[in-house]
Amino acid sequence: PHWRRQGVGHSLLEALYDRASGRSGEVEHGPVYFQGNGRDSEVDRQALFEGFGMKRVRYFFNMARAINNGLPPVEVPSGFRLRPFDPARDVESAWRVDVQAFRDHWGTAEFPLEEFRHFVGQPHFRPGLSFLAEEGATGEIVGIAFNKIDPDWIAQTGRQEGYVNTLAVLREHRHRGLGTALLAQTLHSLRQAGMESVHLGADAENLTGAVRIYERLGFRVRKTTAVYRKLIKGG
Repeated sequence: PHWRRQGVGHSLLEALYDRASGRSGEVEHGPVYFQGNGRDSEVDRQALFEGFGMKRVRYFFNMARAINNGLPPVEVPSGFRLRPFDPARDVESAWRVDVQAFRDHWGTAEFPLEEFRHFVGQPHFRPGLSFLAEEGATGEIVGIAFNKIDPDWIAQTGRQEGYVNTLAVLREHRHRGLGTALLAQTLHSLRQAGMESVHLGADAENLTGAVRIYERLGFRVRKTTAVYRKLIKGG
């Protein structure tokens, strides 16, 4: 903190922006942005971004709830079932759901299967605590809930707290209660694994109404983060 307001942050942003501008030609279609974020309490960071010509464009929430009592029932819609994620056979199907479900979300870019394989291979990822929503008649995977228990996070915060990394349902299967069922199953499973609370991230303007689902299941906003952007090219 004692090095702030001496131009160090601004110089770092300039170097990053120049580096990003030099590589912007690698993006063939659509606009290219220089982006950063800061919590609502980080006024110095907000001032730094604004002084660099970056505009506040979006808000995201960190939401949390205790899971030591009052958990909602797991009510799976008729014609569907939930089952644990099996890395040996489900990676490619779950990756497709992840990519397709978030295709219409703000700021989302598609990512390769290899990156997804790396994610599910991380030590803090828990396959047995992650779930798939499957259509009974076809066996098609239409929703996913991928969850983590991170010992580093627990040690840092002192909270026995699990994390909902990804909750997604394909567009054509939304508004049936699948997302609610997957999240309820997550809460019960993380509680059985010894967690006392759960947290997740949410786009404040999510078009699927995810924030309302989280609130209905007892989640409350704990922190707010603002996203700042500056156009590099296109737009």
